[in-house]
Amino acid sequence: MKGVVMDIHHGSHRNFPTGIVIGLLSLIFSAPTGFAMKNNFSPPLPNRNIGLSVALLETGSAPTVFSSSIDCASQLDQLRTLGIPAVLVNAGRPFAAVSLQSNDPLAEIFNAAESLEILVMLPREEPDWLALDSSRLEKLRAAMLGYAEETCARFGTKGAFAGWVIPYEIPDSYLADEAKRARLTEFYSSLVSALQHLDPTHVIAGFGRLSFESETLAVKEQWARLLETAHLDILILRDVSETVHPAVNEHLWAVTRAADEQSVRLWATIDTFSKESESTQAATFASLQTQVTFLRKYAEHLVAFPATQYLLPDTADSASKENTQRLYQDYRNWCRQQRTSFSYLTPIMPHIPFEPPSKTIQGSFAQIIGAARYYSDPVYVGRELDHMKAVGIELIIPDSTFLDKAYYPSQIVTGREAEGDAVGTILDEAGKREMQMFLSLPHFDYSWVWTFNSDTDAFVQKVQPVVEELHSLYGNRPAFAGWYMPYELCDAFLGDSSHRKRIAGAFHQMVDICHRLAPGKPVLISPYFTTYLPDETFTTIWEETISQSGVDIVAMQDSVGALNVSGAEVFRIQCLPHYISMISGICSRSGVQFWWNIETFRQTHGHPIDQENWAATTADFERVKLQVLCAAQEAVKMIQFDFPHYFSPVYANSSIAQRNRPFYEAYKSWFQSLQTE
Repeated sequence: MKGVVMDIHHGSHRNFPTGIVIGLLSLIFSAPTGFAMKNNFSPPLPNRNIGLSVALLETGSAPTVFSSSIDCASQLDQLRTLGIPAVLVNAGRPFAAVSLQSNDPLAEIFNAAESLEILVMLPREEPDWLALDSSRLEKLRAAMLGYAEETCARFGTKGAFAGWVIPYEIPDSYLADEAKRARLTEFYSSLVSALQHLDPTHVIAGFGRLSFESETLAVKEQWARLLETAHLDILILRDVSETVHPAVNEHLWAVTRAADEQSVRLWATIDTFSKESESTQAATFASLQTQVTFLRKYAEHLVAFPATQYLLPDTADSASKENTQRLYQDYRNWCRQQRTSFSYLTPIMPHIPFEPPSKTIQGSFAQIIGAARYYSDPVYVGRELDHMKAVGIELIIPDSTFLDKAYYPSQIVTGREAEGDAVGTILDEAGKREMQMFLSLPHFDYSWVWTFNSDTDAFVQKVQPVVEELHSLYGNRPAFAGWYMPYELCDAFLGDSSHRKRIAGAFHQMVDICHRLAPGKPVLISPYFTTYLPDETFTTIWEETISQSGVDIVAMQDSVGALNVSGAEVFRIQCLPHYISMISGICSRSGVQFWWNIETFRQTHGHPIDQENWAATTADFERVKLQVLCAAQEAVKMIQFDFPHYFSPVYANSSIAQRNRPFYEAYKSWFQSLQTE
C-alpha cells in the first residue's frame, strides 16, 4: 500500500477460550437470515453505521452554479450539512468541454473546499472504450494523462486534493476471459503507473461492475488477479443493490475478499435517482436508505451518485427540483438523527504514519501448547530467546497452563502435555540474557466474561491458589517482571453496564491477589475491540471497564490478522490510528499504561473466509511494518502475538520455522537499519 493508509490471533494453535469468543463474535456479526449466512458469505462490516460519505459532483449539469464562487461554496456547505466529508468531481466531458481557466468549476470547488477532500475524475471521452483497438486506447490514455498533468500542476499541492478517479468501468464479465482481462489490465496498469509517476503521493480509484455470470469463488479469483496487476488504491462498485441479483451477497463477499487480499479499499455508489418510464427523478428517501443500509455492510465509503441534480436542490432542473428538495430534506433530517452514531474513520488521504518509528516490537506472547517438551529444554529455549533479542524483543509472556494442563510442576493443575518445567526454564534463560518475563495466570475456560450472571467468585477462588503456587515457585527469579491475565475482554459483550461492572470487579479481585503477592509488579491484560460502536459508547464501555478492573497495563490487540474480528484487513488497518488515539486517551484517563498488541499472522481459514476450522499463517512483513508505524507514536510498548508460530525461524515445527524465516529476516533487517539511523 502506498500513501493511502488512514487518518488516519492467533493461528492453528490459537487457545480454546479465545476460539469461543471468536465463535460468539461470528454469530454476532453474521447476517441473521438468508443465503449469505447459510453459505458463510457474510459481509465484513455488518454492524457499521455510516451514511453517504462521498458525493459525485457533475459540474456540467449545473455549470452556472459551480462557476460562481458564492454558489459553489453554498453547494459544498450543503454537503457538509449532510455529513459528507469528500467529493468526487467530474469537471467536464468530453475533453473539448474542459476548461482550465481561473474561473472554471474545478477551481471554484478547490477554492471553496476548506476541510473537504477532492478526488478528480479524469474525463470520459469514449463510452464504448472496451471496443477500441490498441492504438486508440493508447491515444485515450495519453489524453487522460494530459488532462491529469494540467490539473495536477494547478491543484496538486492543495491540501484538499486527494487523487484521481479513472472513469472507465471494469466489468467482471471480461475478467473470466484471459485475453480480455490481459488487455483491460494492461490499459489500467499502464495508466495507473503513469499517474503514480506524475504524483506518487495521492490515491487512484477506478470503477467496477458485477455481472453475476461466474461462480462466487471464480469471481473472487478473477477480481484478485485483476486488482493485483491494476494497482488501484480504491475500487468503486457501481449499480449494486440488495435486489439486483439473487447472488448479490455472495458476489459482494467475493469482491470484498479479493480487494482485502490486495490491500485495495472498496467503495460503492448509491443511486440518488430513479428511472420511471421516460423520465429520471430523484430517488425516494426510502430507496436511498435501503441502499445505504445494505451496502455499508461491505463498503468503506458510500458515494452519492450523483449529488448534483438529484440530491442538491440548487443543481436540479425545474422538472426534478421538488423531488430533489424532498430527498435532500429527508436525508438531512435522518443524518442529523444518526450523526452521533455515524463514524467516518478513513478519509481519502489520511495521515501517513511516521517513519522511522520511535520504537519497534519489544515483547511477545509465546503459546507453548503442542511444544511443551521443547520449552523445558534450556538449549532450545535459549536459541529462541536469542532470536527474540536479535530483533529487539526483551519481554516474553508464555502460558503457564492451558485448561487442565500445566507447563510447570504444579500440585494443583495436575494434567501435563509433557514432563519438565517450561515456565521455570524460560524464566531462567530469560534471566541469563537480562530479559523479562510476565507470569501468566492459569488459562482456564473463561466463558464467564461474556456470560451474564456467571459465578465470578467461583472463578477467582479457582485461580487464587494457582497464582499463589506460581509466585511461591518463581516469584524470586530475576526475570519475573509482572503478571498477565489471559482472560480476553471485548466491547462486543460489555455493553450492559451491570455486566461490565461485575466482570471488572472480578478482574480487580485477581489484580489484588497479584499485587498482594508481588508488590510493585504490574498486571497486564490484552483485550480486543470492534469498530462498529459509536465513539461515545466505545469510550464509555472501555473507560468504565479499565478503570474499575484495577489493572496496570492494557495491551489492546489490533486484530488485523483475525478477520473473524476485523471483517476486512485493509479496513482494520485504516481504522487503527483513530482507535489507537482513542484507546490511548482512555488508558491515560484511567491511570493505566497503554501498550499495543500487534498480530503478526494472517487468517487463512474460518469465518468469514470459508467454513473450515480457523487457521492462520505468517503475515507479510510490509503489513506488520505498517501496524508498527501506526502504534509507535502512542503506545508505551508494543508486543506481538505470537513469536513461536508466526515469527520464529527456529520453532520446533520445522515447516512453521521455514515459513517464518523470510518474515523474520525482513523484520530483522528493518530493525537493524533503524538502529543505525
